[in-house]
Amino acid sequence: MELKQVVFKELRFEHKAALLWADQAKERAYCPYSGFYVGACLIGLDGGLVSGANFESASYGLTVCAERCAVFNANIIGMRQFQGVAIIARGKSFDTKEVTGPCGACRQILYEVSQLSGRDLDIVLSTTQKDKIIVTSINELLPLGFGPLDPNVNLEEWKKSDLNINFEAWKK
Repeated sequence: MELKQVVFKELRFEHKAALLWADQAKERAYCPYSGFYVGACLIGLDGGLVSGANFESASYGLTVCAERCAVFNANIIGMRQFQGVAIIARGKSFDTKEVTGPCGACRQILYEVSQLSGRDLDIVLSTTQKDKIIVTSINELLPLGFGPLDPNVNLEEWKKSDLNINFEAWKK
């Protein structure tokens, strides 16, 4: 698997915006056990952004990662189709030197979202200082994934959104 490393200024507009939103979201993480702050921001097909941060639990197994938090936040406001996600992290007392990729559970959820969206999702991964950025895709991070299309689930009724916000106006 060949991962494409880029610099921030080379990113597409929507990738830059999502990475900046993810960076802000990570600062809202609730991570008293690991001290590892993670932010994620989904990019809607229309360019709309929805972010999330990790939320830890004393039972550990019930912790919710930033990527899944963003998906759940988007779902509740009626957004279910996306073109990508940006992910960034930091430690309590250190900046990351390598990018932080999604865990296995988040890769599975992002794969589900990609099939619901009818496209491979762009995945933008960044170090804390944005000095190392990798652009990849969910199909690269989860090869031979299993999703709703594999058991022939009809996703058409699940693609509908009841949210009517003009995200194009935000780009101006």
